[in-house]
Amino acid sequence: MFVVVGRDVQSSDQGMHLGNLKNLERVKYMHRADLNSLGIIANEAAYRHGGEYFTQLNDYIDGNQSFAETYIKEKMPMVKSKKGEGPYLHWLDIKEVAKAINADQMAKDKGMKSDSHYMEEWFVKNAKVQLNPGGNYGTGGNGHMRMNLGTARPNIKKAIDNMAAAIKRI
Repeated sequence: MFVVVGRDVQSSDQGMHLGNLKNLERVKYMHRADLNSLGIIANEAAYRHGGEYFTQLNDYIDGNQSFAETYIKEKMPMVKSKKGEGPYLHWLDIKEVAKAINADQMAKDKGMKSDSHYMEEWFVKNAKVQLNPGGNYGTGGNGHMRMNLGTARPNIKKAIDNMAAAIKRI
């Protein structure tokens, strides 16, 4: 069973029945290739009725930030971490790790834009963790990685554990 803004959508022998024909008309009217009209309705519902969920989600993600900062400090002393300006982004200073594996030279040898671009590849290969190269975010981003914490905490723990294990093998 699907729910569209509090109304049930059910299938039957006669086809689909929509409990709220007004919303179906809005979907048809607003549908464009670059917009998901059902997404527009869901977005409106979230703004109107999602305050409690939003608060709980922000609290959880803030907890992810605190967890990551503490766990990174414990498991990866070569990596410095800092909460990003966005709610679910975490900034990692990986300069010590990059230096230990000669990432700057490896990046040059491979024709990559920066050491952080090489480190992105290195973490994928050695830790099975995808991070965003800091070099994508401006000149000061080299030697840094951006970690997305908008996920369940066990996923963050697994990613940090994998990264820590890869760093220990250096």
